[in-house]
Amino acid sequence: MKVFDRNRILSLILTVAAVWASSVFPVSASDPQIQESPSASAEDVLSAAPAAGEVPDVAEKVSRESAAKAPVQDGYYRLVNVSSGKYLDVFSAYYDSLRRAHLDEKRTADSQIFALIRHANGSYSLCPKTDDTSTFLSLSAETEEGGYLSCVTESTGYSKFRLEKNADGSYAISPAAAELSGYALAESETERYNGLYSFCELQKRDAYADAQKWILESTGEFLTPTLRISETEATVKLYTISSVSAAAYPAAYNENIKWTSSDHKVAVVDGNGAFSALALGTTVLTAACGGESLSCTVTVGEKIATTWYSQCNLYSGGWNALPVSRLIFVSGMAKPFFLDNWNGKIDWMDEGCYLCCAAMVLHNLDARKTEGYDFRSGQTGNLPADPYTVALANTMNYGASSASEILYGDPILVGIHNIAAAFRVGGEPVTAQTTYLYSLAQIRDLLKDHPEGVIVGMANARGRHYVVMTECVNPDAANPDDLQFLVCDPGAYYPAQGNNVPFEQSYSYQSMYYRTWNFYEVTVLNAAQ
Repeated sequence: MKVFDRNRILSLILTVAAVWASSVFPVSASDPQIQESPSASAEDVLSAAPAAGEVPDVAEKVSRESAAKAPVQDGYYRLVNVSSGKYLDVFSAYYDSLRRAHLDEKRTADSQIFALIRHANGSYSLCPKTDDTSTFLSLSAETEEGGYLSCVTESTGYSKFRLEKNADGSYAISPAAAELSGYALAESETERYNGLYSFCELQKRDAYADAQKWILESTGEFLTPTLRISETEATVKLYTISSVSAAAYPAAYNENIKWTSSDHKVAVVDGNGAFSALALGTTVLTAACGGESLSCTVTVGEKIATTWYSQCNLYSGGWNALPVSRLIFVSGMAKPFFLDNWNGKIDWMDEGCYLCCAAMVLHNLDARKTEGYDFRSGQTGNLPADPYTVALANTMNYGASSASEILYGDPILVGIHNIAAAFRVGGEPVTAQTTYLYSLAQIRDLLKDHPEGVIVGMANARGRHYVVMTECVNPDAANPDDLQFLVCDPGAYYPAQGNNVPFEQSYSYQSMYYRTWNFYEVTVLNAAQ
């Protein structure tokens, strides 16, 4: 029979209790009275260590090991090298086109402050605050020992790092890429910029090298992601593939976004927001990240969804116009992009009917602008079509970074072929075809192959105007002149005069006095299926 020491039994009980308590009642990372701050200095940690010869009990040992493995809370930090006491910094493009990371004395500049953002796999992104966290510190794919860090705009496997807490409270920062697992970031002893600033380089891992140890000094600013979503409602046709986009701020959180569908029988969604419409009905697609979530209600119908965009209703014209309303486009003259109602051509959208029509048809196709940036959603690339993104394509602009920016080019002098070339449907290119109209039967026949809509140009003594024909309601009429159509009219301020209404009820017919004999051209957009 074995004899058990009473103190040892008590110690084991305390150990189990401590492990159980830490899993059931997790310690808040933001409570400084309970959990050691990740920015504690090496001296603080070492002073809390047991004296020589002192043996801590088992529960205390488990507690210390748990603290060492605790993740660093997302937030802004300065990274101090233990060897030199200098701070990690990044050059501006003015001094170094590669924008390499280096070490410098402490300054108040944001270039010495980095957002540390943790991902699901335990790795971290290091994003310079000086770029509003829109760039990432990264190694190159060809990096080997002695390789340096630089700022990049796209996150890759080489811009992820693992933080491992050392016994003295400092951290080792290692690449997350498997092939570089035996290396760590360190202050270079030989490589300097202009002989003044030592670079941050990759070295073979050495647990005793102070140059590979970093102290994390918290600024006291902690991060949680904020989300933006491209649309909150969508109507799609049965058995089609569409997508909703969500973007997080800071951008490093984008890869942490998780998508779910409330009804998998109606639609299933992948990790990027692309969804397949499987059955008639409604489902809610939700993007979630770090406790934040936004949703889009998707309705699946038997017919292709039609879109209405108004060129004169700033507030409820079918698209998110208000944030871009006062953007200035310069082409011969400088004018705001969009003012509410009709304004005698003071704003560009007073003449934006063709632009709206192109955007409506492209959106019906779920076409995406492959390149560009939309500050309204924070999204880069894969932009859904609306009058603003189509205007970017028309003027060959990448996109404004804010509502106060000035863009160049005429947004409403439409080059339909240039616009189409900037968009893709399911990864396939879009092309445009314009022909003169000689019969209403021509529109009816085109709608059979183009249920997304046909752009029709009209001309009378008042000028020219464009609308989108969406459906022929009496295709079997004996006389082609008796054919009737539903229309989406960008000239309408209210949906009752523009949102998929009979042509005779449209704003163009009632207020601009266009008739079917004023039709003179048709344009269709072709997408490979």
